[in-house]
Amino acid sequence: MKKKLLGIPLYWFLIVFAVAIIGILFGSFFDKSLSDAVANSHNGFGMFVETYGESLAYGVAIIGAVLAWLGLWKRKAIWQKILGWAILVAGTIVMVYMLGDSFYGNPNSNEVLYGFRISNAFLAFFVAFLILAFIGVITFLLADKSESKYNDLLRIGLIMIAAMLLQWGLMHFLKQIGGRPRWRFLYEIGGIWEGQPYDYQNWWEFAWFKNPKLDYFKSWPSGHTATAALVMLIGLFPRVLKKNFKHSELILGCCGFAYAIIVAIARILAGAHFLADVSFGMLVGSLSAFLCVFVGSKIFPSKESPEVTEEPAKEEPAQE
Repeated sequence: MKKKLLGIPLYWFLIVFAVAIIGILFGSFFDKSLSDAVANSHNGFGMFVETYGESLAYGVAIIGAVLAWLGLWKRKAIWQKILGWAILVAGTIVMVYMLGDSFYGNPNSNEVLYGFRISNAFLAFFVAFLILAFIGVITFLLADKSESKYNDLLRIGLIMIAAMLLQWGLMHFLKQIGGRPRWRFLYEIGGIWEGQPYDYQNWWEFAWFKNPKLDYFKSWPSGHTATAALVMLIGLFPRVLKKNFKHSELILGCCGFAYAIIVAIARILAGAHFLADVSFGMLVGSLSAFLCVFVGSKIFPSKESPEVTEEPAKEEPAQE
């Protein structure tokens, strides 16, 4: 299967979908036994990923904001320049808030905090800003800012932003209808909230908004894994790089997939999710990426080379 979407082989999406579905099937039978065997909320690797594991994933949205800005800021229309700056500023603010919130350990929280949290709010958000600013600067330096790349810069930037927004919306809805208790809440805290006991719940046994809107009941699907799956979108980046290298789309896509797998494993080890949870998260994240890449590939398509070679006009035979 040689078909590609903006340089990413279509079969790569199919492989990720297949891995996610296999994980869902195994999790449907072995979720509890697997977590009972390996899960521990004090697992160091799991705690690190819990706090800092989404840094690269949120960095994808920053890459998207920078690329979209680069695709707009030198255009002639003033509204396009303003739109570019609005995307860059708004994207930076939202991503710094989201990442800083995952770093911050609010001492007034009524839930148990996991991971290596930063207790000072200012420091947590400042560290988040530094990480994302670094990713943004690297993106700016590596991107090809020539006029012939404006459309690709804008398109790829919007794809990355749209995939993040779509994934967020889907995950928020699914977590609310699922209401699945986390392993660590059930087996380390006791599974009791406000005097009411909760039992193990299969992923298909939806609570339909009845369980409390607390982090304890947001096991299905895994938000960390869904967000991490979007890192595969860095496979689009070589399309707008100043200098490219052979098989760069495939190599970067593989790195993104490996990152999602690592995050998924860490979430199981930390007792935050079951196997089916991380598998569904990977499915939601990769589907969001695929849909946005597919739609984006149809919007203002650009040629691989900005130069258009016209065939020379055929000379009419001289009439006698």
